[in-house]
Amino acid sequence: MGLLFVQGAAAGGSPDQCVRIADDAARLACFDALFKPTATAKSQAQPQSPSQPSQPSPPLPPPPQAAVEKFGDTGQLHPLAKADIPKRLTSHVQAAQALANGFYRLVLDNGQIWQTVEANWAVEFKAGDEVTVTRLALGGFQIAAAGSAIGVSGRRVR
Repeated sequence: MGLLFVQGAAAGGSPDQCVRIADDAARLACFDALFKPTATAKSQAQPQSPSQPSQPSPPLPPPPQAAVEKFGDTGQLHPLAKADIPKRLTSHVQAAQALANGFYRLVLDNGQIWQTVEANWAVEFKAGDEVTVTRLALGGFQIAAAGSAIGVSGRRVR
């Protein structure tokens, strides 16, 4: 019965009739019969003949060699790359914004923006303070008022 329905749909049916067919193969055959590509659609899909040369697209330039070498390297493959990065930075706070839960966003005089990711109610930052940002052994950073032993974890936002 499904085959008769497919033939009827192909003869002049509609997509609505194809949708009602339960058998997957018969439903696909119904849609194929309804939406056969026409001769003009086939000729448009054909590649150009050799008499009509196509212009090849220009090749993409290769990425810079330095970028290729550092791709996927988090510093473990080439530890010497961190040799030129200082272990600590001392700077003045241009603006200090108190955020929720005791966090701060600090704008330093060198243009960097840091945000604390740890709260310590004993630590308070304000504009004009001198702070030291120290790179920790496992990759994090600590922000403390210059000369203070108490600091909080932070990350560079910009």
